[in-house]
Amino acid sequence: MPKKDSFRMGTSDTPLCDCSKADESVEHCLLHCENYTEARKVMLHTVEDLVPHSSNSPTTLLHDEGFVAGLLSQTELSTQRASTDAGVNTSISASI
Repeated sequence: MPKKDSFRMGTSDTPLCDCSKADESVEHCLLHCENYTEARKVMLHTVEDLVPHSSNSPTTLLHDEGFVAGLLSQTELSTQRASTDAGVNTSISASI
């Protein structure tokens, strides 16, 4: 859970991200935080690969809740399918 939400719920001392530039939110982590620059590059290239002919930029798409939900769902299904194909039973969990 992002610190911004944890702080609001009383489970964090501060809403501030570890980068000290802004409150830690999902949007901040995915699109702006300098701590995730390299991961963001990979994510944006993945989005470009998944939606190569979109008229929207990857950043615009990542602001679309429906697109993000679909992307996460597709990524989870692909990961589960790959694990099943490899004969490995894994559980997927992610936190931001």
